[in-house]
Amino acid sequence: MAPEVLRGAGYDGRCDWWSIGIILYECLYGHTPFYSDEDREKTKKNILNHRDGFRIPSRPFVTDRCKDLLRQLIQDPEERLSSYRYQLKDKSTSIHGMTGTSYVFPGDGEDIKAHKWFRNISWHRLHLETPPFVPQTRSVDDTRYFEDDERISDWSSTVASSNNEQTLGREEVRLLLRGMREDVHAFAVKLISSPYDPRSIDKKIDEERGLFLREREVLKRFVRVYGRKDKRRPRDPLMRDPKIKHAVLSYRKKTAFLGYTWRRRRAYGYDIAHKGDMAAARRVASKTKVSVGWTPRARPMHDDDI
Repeated sequence: MAPEVLRGAGYDGRCDWWSIGIILYECLYGHTPFYSDEDREKTKKNILNHRDGFRIPSRPFVTDRCKDLLRQLIQDPEERLSSYRYQLKDKSTSIHGMTGTSYVFPGDGEDIKAHKWFRNISWHRLHLETPPFVPQTRSVDDTRYFEDDERISDWSSTVASSNNEQTLGREEVRLLLRGMREDVHAFAVKLISSPYDPRSIDKKIDEERGLFLREREVLKRFVRVYGRKDKRRPRDPLMRDPKIKHAVLSYRKKTAFLGYTWRRRRAYGYDIAHKGDMAAARRVASKTKVSVGWTPRARPMHDDDI
């Protein structure tokens, strides 16, 4: 949500371009730039103070042009990249002493489309080009490219985590992450030593210094398989009532649409145990009641990939 919307002041179509910047950031780094583990109020404060708090991580690598686009989108509306017509409107309302009003100019993304990051995009022919990836679906309701939902996970995380309650030891982690550095083993142990917040764990991993891109991707998957999700107090009063919460949850499971999470095309695979270690890895898995079978395989990435 754009800062001008949070302030309750007048806003126009530029608030949507702020959202585009946030979505682009999340696609690149796996988390939103202003999210706080504390509460929503802290997140709102981070958004309102974006001039002082907004930072672009050093990892993974992103081109300077992409960083420039992010900085120009995650701005106050007066400086936000969108359309020069909004700036003209701002000057006009200021001269006539008018307050800000909601307005959306048609085709108001021309300055964004002209940014250097899109230098190779032929916008007038985009609808005629073949996408880099075309899903092969069998029917209109084919969901093979979406992540399988583990369980009904949020009417505010009231369902007990499906992850194993037993924490892996250092030797078990070393076995599962064989071929990775000792620093990575130690960090992996630290990550699963306490319950994690699914919304912020990627940010924590991305901010850890000294990790390679392959190691970050493997750790993100590792935590989700072997870590324990943080159980939070439900926001819904009905779900806090011990007498009716199970009935409410059962009803909502049957009637609610949870949505889908797109299955991301990653740069690396996630088979952690090598073939020679599968027997030992399965012994570890039997103790923790999880399945093992993923080994990191690297594919070289180029600067122009992002």
